[in-house]
Amino acid sequence: ELGMLMFYLPPEAGLRWGGLPAAPGGDLSARHGLVLMAGRGIRGKLRVNCALEHAKSNRGLEMNSRDEVRLEISRRIRGGGLKASWKRLRKIFRPEGPYPPFSPPLVSITDNATILCSGKINRKWKIRFSIGFPRHDGNAGYVISPSLEARFLSGRIKLNSSLALYRSQRGKVIFHYYEPVIPGGYPWKTVSGRGEAAAWVMEFSFRRVHLLGKITTARGRAAEADIQMSFYF
Repeated sequence: ELGMLMFYLPPEAGLRWGGLPAAPGGDLSARHGLVLMAGRGIRGKLRVNCALEHAKSNRGLEMNSRDEVRLEISRRIRGGGLKASWKRLRKIFRPEGPYPPFSPPLVSITDNATILCSGKINRKWKIRFSIGFPRHDGNAGYVISPSLEARFLSGRIKLNSSLALYRSQRGKVIFHYYEPVIPGGYPWKTVSGRGEAAAWVMEFSFRRVHLLGKITTARGRAAEADIQMSFYF
């Protein structure tokens, strides 16, 4: 399987639609780029995907570019799957002036390797485990995030819990991890430094009443709680 995407956004696109991919942020800049994608299945259960992206944006005398490479190998297993992925992102910022001396380009390189495993223990229990190794301009660390989902009373009660352990080994790196949420929440969290975080989401359904509750705890922060209730007529 092969795919290609070419795009061009004129300077006024930022005013029409707001923030856009590869944009410096809601400004009057032109953006263009190319994305190449390829994927292949091997013996039914194994699949390899890769993608290359190149994008540029210019704003006045400034020019930014980004190059991204993604590689993903996945295998289906009973009730879940195993996936290993790697991504490298290089950003280049080139400030240009109408006269010398010109400023040298600023280069930023980010690598991220991730292993994700998910599966069902039985009809009531499901597990998910991920470990990531981000690296940014010489800063490095790791994040470990297991989660557990359980169902009770024929699915009327659901419990979803997660734990995140992140450590910066060199410098200060940014981590991303998955956290269960109630409807309307964003499941991907961004942290840095060293710490731990845990979350529990309880869901209860009885006839026309639907009740959800969430508790989040993290080192150095007070616990947070959210409750959501719905009635169906």
